[in-house]
This record gives sequence, structure tokens and C-alpha cells, in this order.
Amino acid sequence: KSFVMLRETEHGSTGGAERNFAFFLESYDDFDEVKRSRLVTVRAKMMYVMACAYDPATKSLFTLTVPNAVHKQLVVSRFDTANMTLSEEFVPAVASGATFAPREGGPGLEKLYVTAATVAEGKLYALSAAHATLITIDLTSRAVVDARTVSGLTRPAGMAIRDGRFYVVSADGELLILNPR
Repeated sequence: KSFVMLRETEHGSTGGAERNFAFFLESYDDFDEVKRSRLVTVRAKMMYVMACAYDPATKSLFTLTVPNAVHKQLVVSRFDTANMTLSEEFVPAVASGATFAPREGGPGLEKLYVTAATVAEGKLYALSAAHATLITIDLTSRAVVDARTVSGLTRPAGMAIRDGRFYVVSADGELLILNPR
């Protein structure tokens, strides 16, 4: 779980952050490295992470693990962006009455392969590509309070929420807009 913090250089190309983000790999000399380190975890130490979400309300980064041959549980880790230190880590429960109910042979939390996530209003939204499932985790209760199937996903790589709509970007650059229920 390594990370690198970058900033635009003064000699960088014009067009600002939007232009440079779109051409990040092609414009590597337009950025300076500010910091390089690792996000240290406890429960998720031997697990991979494919999704990270930022919560502006708590100034925290949230990561979600993906299952592997040895460790088959979903672990959520929260890091304070002031010092990039682990603030909490939990294995989400499923809230009673939640719409997410693992069925025999179907995806349970331990089978979800989360590749995109975002945070809004105290909820962590996580998208599993393997099972085309969007789960909602209440960050206060640390429980899954909702889940729904999402059709039309093609290798989701990122997700944002704005005005109650989810914007999902696929690895090939395709954009899928999901409306609330």
C-alpha cells in the first residue's frame, strides 16, 4: 500500500490540474514528488487494495481490501491525511434489515472485489466489479446498510458521487452514470 504525493511544477505545461491529470503518464516531468511512503495496516497487512476513497468531512483516506487465496475478508482501513497514519480498521458487518443478504453460492462480503469507492455524507460506497454490486457502508455503525446490482460495468477503476448520482469510470475510460434508486 505505497503512495506518492505529487505537485505540479512551475515549469509544467499550461492547462492546470485537469489537463495534467488527463495526461499524467505523458506529462511526468510536469510534476515533482513531494512524499513517498506506505500506508501501514494491521488487519489488512497481507492483503491487496484496489480502491481508495477520500472523505473531505473527516480528511481521511479509506481503503478496501480484495480477497486472495489466504485472506478472504473485506477490511476497511481509515488513514488521517494530516500524517497518513492508520486511524481505524474494521471488518464491516451486515446491518439487520439491510438489502444485502448473501445467498448460497452468491457473493458474500468476503467475495467482493472492490475496485472503486467514494465517500459522501458518512457513507462509504464500494463497487465490486466481480459481482457487479454497489454496497453502502455506514461509517458510524461500520455496517453494510444497502447493496444493489449494477448492470453495464466494464472493469470499473474509479467512482465519484455528485448530486446523488454515481459517476463510474472504467479502465478503458468509459463513463457510466448511475442514478439513485
